[in-house]
Parts: sequence; structure tokens; C-alpha cells
Amino acid sequence: MAFTPLTFTKSWENAEDFPTYEPDETQVRADLQYLYDEIRDAFNGLVAALNDTSAASNLPVSVEGLTAGTLQEALEETLAEIQNAAAGQIVNGSITKEKLHAALLQRVYGGRTLVCWDTPGSGDNEAADYPVGQLWLRPALTVENRAGTAWTCSGCTAAARPGGGWTFTADHTMAAASASQRLTGLGQAGQTVLVHLTLPGEDASLTDLTVYLGGETVTLPPDGWLEAELDSSGGLELQLSAQWPSAQAAGYFQVGDLTVAAVGALEAAFPQCAPPASWTELLDGQLPFTAFTQPRALFLEVADGVWETVDYEVLPVSRGGTGRAAVTAGQLLYGGSGGLEALDPPDTAGSLLRFTGGAPQWSAPEETVADLGVIRTAQGTYSGNAAARSITLSVTPKVLVVLGGGESCCVLLQDQRMGRTIQCSQATSSGGYPNYTAGLELQGNKLTAWMNASSTAIQCGASPRAWNAAGTAYTYLALY
Repeated sequence: MAFTPLTFTKSWENAEDFPTYEPDETQVRADLQYLYDEIRDAFNGLVAALNDTSAASNLPVSVEGLTAGTLQEALEETLAEIQNAAAGQIVNGSITKEKLHAALLQRVYGGRTLVCWDTPGSGDNEAADYPVGQLWLRPALTVENRAGTAWTCSGCTAAARPGGGWTFTADHTMAAASASQRLTGLGQAGQTVLVHLTLPGEDASLTDLTVYLGGETVTLPPDGWLEAELDSSGGLELQLSAQWPSAQAAGYFQVGDLTVAAVGALEAAFPQCAPPASWTELLDGQLPFTAFTQPRALFLEVADGVWETVDYEVLPVSRGGTGRAAVTAGQLLYGGSGGLEALDPPDTAGSLLRFTGGAPQWSAPEETVADLGVIRTAQGTYSGNAAARSITLSVTPKVLVVLGGGESCCVLLQDQRMGRTIQCSQATSSGGYPNYTAGLELQGNKLTAWMNASSTAIQCGASPRAWNAAGTAYTYLALY
């Protein structure tokens, strides 16, 4: 049954329904009562319909998550879901973690997921009530070396050391020298900064070398790590001051690794993540570094204090991965002493892959062929000019063969001179035709035309035309 909207059968605006003048008082009262009766009857009919058990099937609804169009259908659909839940068929996502009891959560999830930049060990979480299933998330971590490369020097000059670091050499204007760096942008005032510093060498006459950090004198510990707080501007001042007996005796001092890690700013940027138990231990194994990156990893506790890695941002070699976040185009991976190494693509097209010193490397084809002892050939031509000349060949031959002009073959080895006797074309005053010698010489990749002639022969037209006659085409074959 559907609900029927109220409609009046008469209207006061219609003169035929209710005449303007009615002499009968009883009829007037009946006219006035008529519409009230229609409203009463319609209201009572609605009440009766709502009291009927079928009313729910006539009430429309629109509820997110339900497909029902009426209240009756919505109740039936909801009842079905409840019956499914009772039968163990809970709809996915219908019960959240917040609805579960804390004790049940601890059993299901092993408790709250631990988040720390450390990697869990055998001593972590071993006393937990429900250790099996405990999760440990190690977020990705990048620590940049914020040390600068520019020094402000007084009484000395700074030069980069081949093995890293700097050498400060006194300029002999005074018996003291200093070098300093002002580091900025390390974080907020009061945050912690770690500085790793080594002093690998100094001259024998140096009487004192003092390190200042944030304006305070510090003693360099055996592990080289110093801790300081950022000043009010979020910066840090590092200074080294050296002293010698005199300006003439002043020599040098050295700084090795210099690493500045703004660990306080890192901790503040990830307040939900527990810092490492020891920053210095974490960073020690990475020195020296420009930027040290530790990939994200997820660990699962499978027994008391026993953790198994279940997910890596970068899968290590030990888990069947490469240990690398990315490989550039053309790189080749190969096994190295510490895992997989990457060989960059060659700069020259056609390069060949060789194995040298326990590792692959690229080499030019010429190098590989030369190492194999293979004889290669190259051809070329030149036009004779009957003059002293030097021709640059495209290769450095071991053997060079020259042909052309109807002359006999000229075969040259390196640093060898080949010649032949030629008769002058002009006679002397006595009627004779003098002879002279001319030929070719090979040195490196240079082919030189030469001549050995007396002054008389030169007067009679001698020229270096052996395998170099003017206008004649010659061909050579180089074996290299």
C-alpha cells in the first residue's frame, strides 16, 4: 500500500462549491465544516497506514553503503549483514582496529609497531608479553656531510690533500696560524651537531694545535667525534689554531676527514621515530661520506629477540637483491668484494669488455686487438711531388708496403730507410749522367721522402722522386 497525498474535493475559490450567499444557516455551517472533515479523514488515514506493518515498505531511504531503496529493504539488508557476521562472514573493512580490545590487538599485531632508525638486534624487545608478530619499522635515513670546503685562514694557506682533507702551510709572517669555517643552516638553536675530525700530520716544530668548536676549546677524542649545540642563529663555528716557536720555524698541520652531521635537526624532523642508540656508531662505518643513505626496512619478530627482515626499500645481496636503489642506463652489475659493483657504460661506442685485475672493464677495440697480437691493416694513397716531404699515416705500422708508378715494391719496417739508385736526366758538361740515391723512411706514423745526392747531381736535376715521382699515384698498405 502506498501513502495517498491529501487533496481537497472543494475550494472556497470556486463559487459553485460554496455560493457567496446562502440563506440556510445549517448549510453555511456544513460548508465551513466540510474542509476540516477532509483534513481529519486524511490525517486519520495516514495514521492508520503508519500503524500498519507494511508501512516500512513505503518509506523511501538513501543510506551510503546500502543498496536498499525503502526502510523495509534497508532493515532486511542490515539484518543479513548481522547474520553473516554471526556466522563468521564479516565484511572487509567493517570492523576497525579501534573497535578491537587492546589485548586482542596486542595478540594480532604483536603490540604497537616500533619505529626506530636502528636495526633491531637480539636484545631488542625480548621481554615483551607477545614478542612474536611485533613489527619494527626502520624509515629511510639520509645524513648529509654539512662540512664546507672553504676555509678562512690567517697566517697560513690551505691546500686540498690528495687523499682527502687539507694541509695548512704557514706563510712565515708570524709564529701562529689559524683556519676556521662558519657553518650555517644546520637547524635550530640548541639542536645537536656531531663533528668528526682527524689530524693526520704536522711538522716536528709545532708546539700547540688547538681545536675550537662553537668558540669553546675541545679535546679531540680517540674516535674523532665531537658534539656541539647550534648557536642562536642555527650555526656553528669551527676553528683550528697552531703555534710555533717563531715565524721562521713555522711549518704545517693537516686536517683529514671532516664530517658535520646535523643529527638534532634530523630527530626534530621525525619526532615519531626513535633515534639510534648511538649516532656515532651508526655513522662510523660510513666515513668518509658526502651523504650517507640508509634504506627503509621492515622487521618481524619471530621469537624472543629474534628478528627477520620482511621488506626492504633496497633489497640487499644477501636477500637476492642488488643492494642498490637504482641502476643507470647501460650500467653492468658484477660481483665485488663487498657485494655487487656497477660498471658504468663506456664513453666510446664499440668498446669491448675485458676482465682485468679481478674486475671487468671497458677498453677500445684497438687495445684489445693489440693485446691479442692480431695484425690489422690500413690502406691509403698519396700523389708524388718529387720534393722532400713527410706524410702522416693514420696508424703506426709495424710493416709498410708502398706500390705505384711502375716502380718496384718498397717494404719498410719501423725506423728503416729504403732507397734506390737513380740516374739524373741531365748530363754534365763532360757529357756524363751522374747517379744519386733517393727513397723513403718510416719513423712512427711518419713516412718521409729523402735524397742523397752530390751538388753535381743536384745541378743535373736530382730530386727525391723514388716512390715519389711528380704526379704519380701511390698506394700503401700498413700492417700494424
